[in-house]
Amino acid sequence: MKAVLVGTVGDDKLYYIIDATVNDKDGAIEREDGTVVRIDFMSFSSSARSLKKIRTSPFHRKLWDAPRNMSSGSWYETFISKEKEVDEKMLAGLPVYSALGKDRKKIDKINEKSLEFSSSGLANQILSKSANGPVVKFDKPKRVFNTKQERKDAWLAMHLLRKIEESDNA
Repeated sequence: MKAVLVGTVGDDKLYYIIDATVNDKDGAIEREDGTVVRIDFMSFSSSARSLKKIRTSPFHRKLWDAPRNMSSGSWYETFISKEKEVDEKMLAGLPVYSALGKDRKKIDKINEKSLEFSSSGLANQILSKSANGPVVKFDKPKRVFNTKQERKDAWLAMHLLRKIEESDNA
């Protein structure tokens, strides 16, 4: 099982199970006490009260944002008919769990990256300098944008890229 946290309902956590098949329940509710209930995700999420949706990644936005066509297209093939697998790029940086509840286990890609970093010489260099002397400092500009026009151009570019991303995912 591969599950991603996609929202909360009160004190309970709502997960989407990304490797569920058409006949499987593709959602799970993890209660505060650690018990887990498998659910039909779309049915539950459309009727749940006090559902707080997580929208912090491309995966979350694709899941929660209404597609142009509910009965065909990429969204339908991924989340309803399960013909397409969830793209790994969309899951980058998200914790993916192999078990939920008291036995929750994270398939942690970030942990793999941290192990690579800690085995590199840079990690040891930073730790030795910060433990024995001055901390390594990075020169960071005081402002990211020097003018209001630069900030406006960046916002417009981000807005345009989101629209392109939405049209690609539809």
